[in-house]
Amino acid sequence: MITFRKAELVDTPLIEELAQEIFRHTYREILSQEQTDYMMEWMYSQQSLKRQIGEEGHIYHIVYYDGEAVGYFSVQQQ
Repeated sequence: MITFRKAELVDTPLIEELAQEIFRHTYREILSQEQTDYMMEWMYSQQSLKRQIGEEGHIYHIVYYDGEAVGYFSVQQQ
């Protein structure tokens, strides 16, 4: 079963871990290693995630499949 849970600041290590696998895999054929490293630091470092969640109004959700965290998504009102 697929379920979702709203992420909190304490979830930033999990989001970063998921992004390391998912983002890199998704964009491996169109971004260089240097570009990917830059994007990971800019968007998915714990410092960036904490700023996004705590200050910028991003709302992250963790996606679970049969109880295992397998993905994430975020929304932000603009």
